[in-house]
Amino acid sequence: MTHGYQIQFYRRPSVKRSPTFTSVKDPGHAEVLQTEISTLLAKAAIREVESGDPQAVFFSRYFLVPKRDGGLRPVLDLRGLNKYLRPLRCNMLTIPRVWQAIAAGDWFTPIDLKDAYFQIPIWQGHWRILRFGFKGRVFEFQVLPFGISLAPRTFTCCMDAVIAPMRQRGLRILSYLDDWLICADSEELCRRHVALLLEHIRSLGLCHNDKKSKLQPSQVITFLGMVLDSRRATLVLTPERQLALKACLCQFQLHSQVNWGLCLRLMGLMATTVQIVPLALLYMTHHRFCSLRAVHVPGPLNSAADIMSRGGPHPGEWRLHPQVVEEIWHRFGRAEADLFACGESAHCHLFFSLKSDNPPLGWDALAHPWPRGLLYAFPPFTLLQPLLRRVWVDVVRLILVATLWPHMTWFSAIPPLLDGTPWELPHRRDLLSQAGGNLFHPFPVGLRLVAWPLKGMASGP
Repeated sequence: MTHGYQIQFYRRPSVKRSPTFTSVKDPGHAEVLQTEISTLLAKAAIREVESGDPQAVFFSRYFLVPKRDGGLRPVLDLRGLNKYLRPLRCNMLTIPRVWQAIAAGDWFTPIDLKDAYFQIPIWQGHWRILRFGFKGRVFEFQVLPFGISLAPRTFTCCMDAVIAPMRQRGLRILSYLDDWLICADSEELCRRHVALLLEHIRSLGLCHNDKKSKLQPSQVITFLGMVLDSRRATLVLTPERQLALKACLCQFQLHSQVNWGLCLRLMGLMATTVQIVPLALLYMTHHRFCSLRAVHVPGPLNSAADIMSRGGPHPGEWRLHPQVVEEIWHRFGRAEADLFACGESAHCHLFFSLKSDNPPLGWDALAHPWPRGLLYAFPPFTLLQPLLRRVWVDVVRLILVATLWPHMTWFSAIPPLLDGTPWELPHRRDLLSQAGGNLFHPFPVGLRLVAWPLKGMASGP
């Protein structure tokens, strides 16, 4: 972020040279807005623009929204600007990933970053796109504002880069925007990791929010609307989230009308609930719930076209080129069993499969005992966290093929398990294939695949 974040447009926004001013009739509301502007100026989040600036600019308006505590929150209305931005995906922390990352007996410390989005500077050439006017004065944002559609993605990518060096050192950190959770298998280790992380972020000019952070490790913690209890190995909705769901549901009565915003809120609350409460979908649906699914029956001919017609390659069925696998055997030894394979992709005579194709060791390696001896695994990304935990607990030796992505949550489990020097796989177009070698991965270089020699340990991670 040497020069600031350049907003990613897919088409040029409509600009003008005359300012647009926010008009507020209520004196109390005007005072709230003026106080917010003074705060933003003090934090150098915005700057005042001299009158008569000849640049063509984009103006947004400020407005107030009610807070849950009854107060008012000033918000910059960037909906007009968002229409011109690229609709890029944002891969954020999910509840299933939280489930995978924690273990019974863990200790937790939540850390909240101070002025989160304001840590991301905006490229100076785009300040003029983030202008607003109030009481005859014009201001522009110099940092990432709330309300811009790409803000969560931009902030997440930046913070992943901040956390990556810590994960490479084995710190288990879950991050959702400015809410971070440090997890460790002992209270003392949790304290050490907290000290390391705080020192690291301070060296980068970041700071934590003392009021919202709880630096005393605990085995029961509230995180992202959930109560995590590692003593009982449970994860439940907070009482506040339960009350919010019930209050929202009560507004949906027979023959009553509700607005679209309330429907969206209910859908958001339900989406969280079904990931935490067992069988929540069954409770929320009609007692005569039925399921209808289309099932594909594969054909024996033209397998590559057949795979593409079903939505593309299956992420868990890529096969490494045999020459690369032979080099892995040469460096680390020949594995006795493949934990994630199918009849087509297996590199060992003994293998587990993720689908029912009569594998010699059974279906789903995580549900079975593993053979003793050296093992090999090239699992789907979603199974890396439980796989690494199983390697640690079962004290096994494993050659893991996985991406060199330190920004991912599961990556922190690799450094403590290393039992040798990793080897980054060579770049070649045919590195990964499906359909008998007729279908290649479109971008294998971007994966940065590495063979990691791992060995488990006796205690939990």
